[in-house]
Amino acid sequence: MITLMRSIHYFAIFTLLASVWSSVAISCDTPVYRYAVYRWPAAAYEVYYLHQGQLGDAETALHTKISGLAEDKEAPANVGLITVDVSADPELRQSVPPDVKAAFDRLESPSLPTYLVVTPYGQLIYAGGLDEAAIGSMIRSPARQKMAQRIEAGDAGVLVMLTCSDKEANAAAEKTVQQVVSDVQEGKLQLYTAPTKKPDEEEKKQEHAVGFVKVARDDPKEDWFVRQLLTIESDLKDIDEPMVFAVFGRGRLLPPCVGRGIQYDNLVGEYVEFMTGACSCTVKDQNPGMDLLTSYNWDGAAESLAAKVGFEEGNENMLAAEQFFPQLSIPTGELAQNDADPAAADPEAQDTLVTDEGPEDTGSADGEDTEIETNTGQEAAANLSQVPSSDDGSDSQATAASAPVVSHSYSSIYIVGAGVAATLVLLFVMTFFVMRPR
Repeated sequence: MITLMRSIHYFAIFTLLASVWSSVAISCDTPVYRYAVYRWPAAAYEVYYLHQGQLGDAETALHTKISGLAEDKEAPANVGLITVDVSADPELRQSVPPDVKAAFDRLESPSLPTYLVVTPYGQLIYAGGLDEAAIGSMIRSPARQKMAQRIEAGDAGVLVMLTCSDKEANAAAEKTVQQVVSDVQEGKLQLYTAPTKKPDEEEKKQEHAVGFVKVARDDPKEDWFVRQLLTIESDLKDIDEPMVFAVFGRGRLLPPCVGRGIQYDNLVGEYVEFMTGACSCTVKDQNPGMDLLTSYNWDGAAESLAAKVGFEEGNENMLAAEQFFPQLSIPTGELAQNDADPAAADPEAQDTLVTDEGPEDTGSADGEDTEIETNTGQEAAANLSQVPSSDDGSDSQATAASAPVVSHSYSSIYIVGAGVAATLVLLFVMTFFVMRPR
């Protein structure tokens, strides 16, 4: 009995420690907002068309346009079309999900044909007719385009303020939001800083930025955007107070701060610190918020952000091989010249140490050049010591430079390895104490 109780005791300790190690092992150094751009595709909105009988030519043409929105290579939209012939399913028990049926039944005077636009989470945001102009407004608007552009430029997110009828309340809320945006931009807040990826690199304070977009509740150009904002919580439509939302990733919307809740500490704690914090690499739906309907090239935005930031966990498949291994890249023009006429090369060139430049630097998004690290100290001295002297006894001129150094973050590998090693040691100790002879 004592042996059994002891085994249970050790097993409980083992389980606890294993859980702690596993929770640490899945974390990564990439900030949440960048990982969301890399790895969290926006869920699709659904457009249901409820009708009876066959479709007309105008309906077919419009539906072809809606169906092609998700396939647009320049600015795909996260939306899909589902046509439902109600004559084949009058009760809508087989053709639509229960939440869509419930939303249709709640309409005051439902009539056919009609369109139902539903969020990925089953909330109805529109019921009625659609045309090409309405479809264009549904998938894009000036505020959403500005928001997406700020995220692609590298902002941690965008604070979206939805105004109300009270001008004084709007002014107070906007002042608070602007203060947060300014403090983040000027580096006044103590925010998460990703660890350095190079042993010889000094710790640098990571710069973050947060955008700001103000949307009037009665702006006809933002009608569809406002509908989405007010859908994230069921009671928001009846509240006439200013609201501040946060948007990050590929249009991930966080629940708002409302009225008196628009406080400096709330905006920083609930939005800024979350978006700039270390990513736990969990499933998107395990995080707060909902996806917005947008028409934007988010894949291109992710590649642009990855090129600007460089290698980090989450963007591995967005960087080309030469960005991981630039020292293996061979300048094609010089190689072709040497192969074409090797005898024409200067024989004295063999007495001089010549180095090739690395791959052409693409630069950062703001146009600044990326610095290339060079070997220094003993390595450079060793290279120079290999240069033979010329016939007159003087040393030949030599220059030495190394290939660009690639930043790789192996922190997660080290953490997982340490966790496995610790687990094996604990298992051995448990086995020794439980199975030792009495």
